[in-house]
Amino acid sequence: EDEALAKAKVSQAEANLEAAEQQFRDLRVFAPMDGTVLKLLKRPGEGVRMIELEPVVIFGDLSRLRIRAEIDERFVKDLHVGQTAEVYGRNLLGKTYPGLVVEVEKIMGDKTVFTRASSERKDLNVLQIVVEMEPGFTAPVGLPVDVRIHRGSN
Repeated sequence: EDEALAKAKVSQAEANLEAAEQQFRDLRVFAPMDGTVLKLLKRPGEGVRMIELEPVVIFGDLSRLRIRAEIDERFVKDLHVGQTAEVYGRNLLGKTYPGLVVEVEKIMGDKTVFTRASSERKDLNVLQIVVEMEPGFTAPVGLPVDVRIHRGSN
């Protein structure tokens, strides 16, 4: 009887241990790729709901930066992947950096980036593109910059 009771307690303890290990595995956050943590959105001990998925961290691959740009509807006709680009602006201290257009959206959208100039038109549609920067380009993620696309490229 004592041996059966001891075996039952061991089985219960093993089940409790397995449940605790599974709970621990469920609390871990895994990234789908290698990257750098850019911002923690939740701190240890803060609640997260499993039903309503919400991000707990923002991370990205900083080994090769990309610029997302909005191109005014007046200039989108000849845009294509492979065109060379220049990234510049006052936030880059007057320097110009080369890049390559690697993605051109296939659908127009509303303008979301504004310069706050009084002459700026806000009623234009834009086409988003992605410019991949050459190795060695560094800037904080989210830094506003200007992009110039070269028409004569491929």
